[in-house]
Amino acid sequence: LNRRGPNTNVIKTEEGHEISIVAPGLKKKDFSVTFNDGVLSISHEKKETSNTLSQSSFKYSWRAPRGVVGENISAKYDAGILTLLIANPADADQGAETIQVK
Repeated sequence: LNRRGPNTNVIKTEEGHEISIVAPGLKKKDFSVTFNDGVLSISHEKKETSNTLSQSSFKYSWRAPRGVVGENISAKYDAGILTLLIANPADADQGAETIQVK
């Protein structure tokens, strides 16, 4: 089985969008989540370990709806699933921001 990265799911809701990434065995600090010029990027850099079942490195990027700012984005890692919630956009300028995984 040849895979490029963990399973992802993007759902559009009335409140905005929900992105789920299945990444068991990691910790909150293992993820880098950034928002820059309207692009949300999530990545994990694999550390060298003796565990052959450890998660491979990956990077995903999505273009957020126009008007979304970092305050509209929250991230949570629980039970092996990283979930990002992107609230519907408000009128504001887009800049570079880092999103903290809770």
